[in-house]
Amino acid sequence: VVLYVLSPIDDSRVCDICLKPSDTVRHAKNWIATRMPGLRPDRITAAKERPSEKTHGMGLRNFPAPWILEDTRRIRDTPFT
Repeated sequence: VVLYVLSPIDDSRVCDICLKPSDTVRHAKNWIATRMPGLRPDRITAAKERPSEKTHGMGLRNFPAPWILEDTRRIRDTPFT
């Protein structure tokens, strides 16, 4: 599975990461942190959907909790596949 990663600064496409379906969201976060020096995996939030105009720019306090993926979830069990 190839996923693209957006910049936390301007939402531009930064890189692609390649994962096995059996990898976890935590594994994806580790790859993202490797490709973007300065980011810590525990500070990255993986979401089921891209934020809309209503939630974007308002911080995580207004981000719908059901959209956030747990670190232990397998990539094959996410909406990305």
